[in-house]
Amino acid sequence: MAEEPSFRAGLDRSIGAGLARLVSAVWRRPRGVVVACSVIALIGAAHAVFTLRIQSDNVRLVAEGLPFRQAFEELIQELPVL
Repeated sequence: MAEEPSFRAGLDRSIGAGLARLVSAVWRRPRGVVVACSVIALIGAAHAVFTLRIQSDNVRLVAEGLPFRQAFEELIQELPVL
């Protein structure tokens, strides 16, 4: 168990060094960071616009291949009043 503290200390140092490099890069190029974040946000927004849909039909929300959905469809055919 003597190796654990030195491993943890080394891990802490390498994480700290990585974060220091990241902060330094952001500090040197703030406009680039803003542009990169804006591009990522726009890509995410475009993806949401083209893929997300509001579905209010509760029958279409459940996949047709599920066993209880098939049983429900059979019940609807046998008892059309429901």
